[in-house]
Amino acid sequence: MNQWTDEKLREALKAAFPPGAPEAPVRDLWPQMLRRMEATGPLVSWLDWTVVAVSGMLLLLLPGAAPILFYFL
Repeated sequence: MNQWTDEKLREALKAAFPPGAPEAPVRDLWPQMLRRMEATGPLVSWLDWTVVAVSGMLLLLLPGAAPILFYFL
């Protein structure tokens, strides 16, 4: 059986495990995210408008369906 010295064991462990990623990001990403959010604004897709229109029509045509509609929304 081989006798491992502390130095040999330390070298073997360093070779087996690559160095980890830095704990903190290199730069702060929050200001970039704020600029991106302000540039685009809130996005509302056509599917959102369709759901709103169908829900409104359903409430106008069938008021008794309101509890079912509110349950699923």
